[in-house]
Amino acid sequence: MEPEWAKFKSSGERERELEVEHTFGISYRFAPKWFVGLEGRYHAEYPEFKGPQEGAFFLGPNIHYAAEKWWFTFTFMNQVAGQPPTPGRTRNLELEEHERYEFRLKVAWVF
Repeated sequence: MEPEWAKFKSSGERERELEVEHTFGISYRFAPKWFVGLEGRYHAEYPEFKGPQEGAFFLGPNIHYAAEKWWFTFTFMNQVAGQPPTPGRTRNLELEEHERYEFRLKVAWVF
């Protein structure tokens, strides 16, 4: 969860918003240090802390490698559902504030 309060100097206008993100996944080790899995992500924005204005659910495969001092995870996710749907689209996707596809690369070093 990420609450946000902003005041714009030029107009004096105030904005309050809450961003909610949930990520989950499952993986399977198929070789030493190597994992393959499925990852999901839900992201939504709640202006003025009320009902969601837009939200999207992503789902896709990932691959993970874990060495002793570092690791990486690469994920490719496709938007499978969104709220509200983008007008003119045949699928239920939200493409105004969210992308159709999402690529993520996470790299970490232990120190």
